[in-house]
Amino acid sequence: LNHHLVEQLFDLTPAEAFIAARLAEGHSLQEIAALRRSSISTIRTHMKRIFMKTGTSRQGELVQLILTSPAIS
Repeated sequence: LNHHLVEQLFDLTPAEAFIAARLAEGHSLQEIAALRRSSISTIRTHMKRIFMKTGTSRQGELVQLILTSPAIS
């Protein structure tokens, strides 16, 4: 999933878009933390901002929003 597209669609930072795109691909927060060489705490902080910007409150909701976006489908 192209995280640059996710970044543009939802007005996310590059880091937030990378995390959101990886979640939509089925990666866990722990896997994403390892990929980014970040702590799980840092990833969770990004998640809070992603939820605020997308109007979602759960990972499943976020993934559904991304995967059902007309620009991505």
